Amino acid sequence: MAHAGAAVVLVARDGEAAKVVDAALRAHGTIDALVHSAGAFENGMADTGLEALDRLATNRLVMIYGALYGGNRGGRPIGHRGSGGAGSVSEWTLSRGYDSNLGEVRWERLGDPGAEPLVLLHGTPFSSFIWRDIARAMAISRSVYVFDMPGYGSSAMSPGQELSLDALAGVFAELLRHWELTRPDVIAHDSGGAIALGAHLDRGVPYKRLALVDAVSLPPWGSEFFALVAEHAEVFRRLPGPLHRALLREYVATASSPGLRPDVMDALTAPWLGADGQPAFYRQLTTRRADQSYTDRIQDGYATINLPVLVCWGADDTWVPADRGRELAALIPGAELHIIDTAGHLLPEDRPAELTAALLDFLEEDAA
Repeated sequence: MAHAGAAVVLVARDGEAAKVVDAALRAHGTIDALVHSAGAFENGMADTGLEALDRLATNRLVMIYGALYGGNRGGRPIGHRGSGGAGSVSEWTLSRGYDSNLGEVRWERLGDPGAEPLVLLHGTPFSSFIWRDIARAMAISRSVYVFDMPGYGSSAMSPGQELSLDALAGVFAELLRHWELTRPDVIAHDSGGAIALGAHLDRGVPYKRLALVDAVSLPPWGSEFFALVAEHAEVFRRLPGPLHRALLREYVATASSPGLRPDVMDALTAPWLGADGQPAFYRQLTTRRADQSYTDRIQDGYATINLPVLVCWGADDTWVPADRGRELAALIPGAELHIIDTAGHLLPEDRPAELTAALLDFLEEDAA
């Protein structure tokens, strides 16, 4: 049975409809809820809040849902550590573990194990949770691998843990060997982009295609908050819990241009709360602040990259401005550039359907 996220893929094929679906997704939370509401709208029931979804897009969404489920409306997305009922946005569970040299890495595979492999990398201070909708959508035709890096999400967090970009690139290379993937397609967000680039350039890890989404790749990067934390790390680690929570939520909120729904904000910040999460949050920020020498070093290799590359960026990204994406695309031979309007640094959250459409076009453009 296909996941409800499949509707994102097929509706996004209509181009402009992707923008409508993104807007409706922000109002309804999940593809599953959106499709149920679209069905009620089409059946002439009471107001469902889908006024922005034109009749053609609504019809298409209902038909797609019927084709995917064969009339069964019980499908649910896979579930991230957190609270909430079945199908809630906080349900994103990585059921498998790998003992890396930096601690346990939690991971999951979606879709047909025999299908063409696709690996999704998250960045700082996020987790695989940001890929939940796109991973489910891609799993219709791909074998999709997602994981939380050491020190993030549901993976191991510990004092003194090595979290440099170079060390995490080593763990990524380990994981690909563990999964026996020799040349997968890779999509990487934020510092995940630096990790994917470093694994390829420093360690010779081969990819079939590489998509970089609002990627940490060129200096300068890092906010004023990064610098402040680096200078006063111990003070931030000792903040009272409620004060830390408020600061964390304000910081994460700046990564989104249209704004995050409360349940998404809860899920994104949950790993960084409590006795383990709070020090881990400032630990990884402090480490990341010291990592610019890593990107300074690997950027000399961008001109040598010899594989299809897509650079996707949110037009309103204030963490890593879109001009940095334009510069990156110009440095990589033959790289495609796709700027998405009304999206910030958290492009997978802000515009999932438009990003899915761009990624699908890229991943399938040379398919036979």
